[in-house]
Amino acid sequence: MPAVILGPKSFFERNRTEFEGLLAATFEGGDQIKAFDQALHKGSAISAKVYNDQDEAYWYKYYKGVTETDSQGLKVDLGGSTVNNLADNLILFGLEPGTNDNFRSSYTVFANIATQQYPALFKDTPIPDVKATEDKSFLTGAQARMSSGGGEAETPQYAANQTGSVVSKRSYSINFDTGKATFTSEGARTMQELKDSLAITGLFIQVDGYTDNIGTEAVNQALSNARAGAVKDWLQKHAPANFPDNRFKISGHGSQNPVATNDTAAGKAANRRVEITLLGS
Repeated sequence: MPAVILGPKSFFERNRTEFEGLLAATFEGGDQIKAFDQALHKGSAISAKVYNDQDEAYWYKYYKGVTETDSQGLKVDLGGSTVNNLADNLILFGLEPGTNDNFRSSYTVFANIATQQYPALFKDTPIPDVKATEDKSFLTGAQARMSSGGGEAETPQYAANQTGSVVSKRSYSINFDTGKATFTSEGARTMQELKDSLAITGLFIQVDGYTDNIGTEAVNQALSNARAGAVKDWLQKHAPANFPDNRFKISGHGSQNPVATNDTAAGKAANRRVEITLLGS
């Protein structure tokens, strides 16, 4: 789990030394739990006491994660957790070269959803921009206080999810320049939103490109494949560490599988699309 502290900025600033020390201790504790089973047992015992719930064995078991049978006889995955060390948090906040600031992306994505779903609630008091809430200086300050860099970050196993079940599937109307695989300014804005939503998942990404029926099928096939590839290339350019090659499957399908009639301008526009499918284990 990320090491994130929420609270009043002025209070944090007045007590910077203590909070940087708290973060440094948290990162070192995460390294201990990752490296030593005895430390995980100790942490499980502490959790049982803090929450006054169950015992050490219970917390240890569900930290690891188990598969159990429910009342209907179905197999259900339960539990499964993790801890973050310094390296994990540097990646989370985009402080490692080539990484996306996933805290910023998560905050922005869900702030937009909340605003869209509850416009009246946030009409007079809008959700603050992430720039007003995120302060990475405490993280870098904690890093400077640590005697060593700590352990390595967890590495997502994207390729292992390539044959997993479909978690999400959505069509995106990403605007490209006519007859090309380059984005219009509006298309680039859509890609920024797409990057935020995809970067915060650990899921495998399948990109399928489609065109309308204008032009020959050979031309449309090549164009749809190039546009699907352009989506991957854009994501890799802006956050290469979050979007490695083994996280993608790219396919172009020309004018196949239209979602609307090609007899109208609106229908053609709907068919010029990119479908994003997310796969997980």
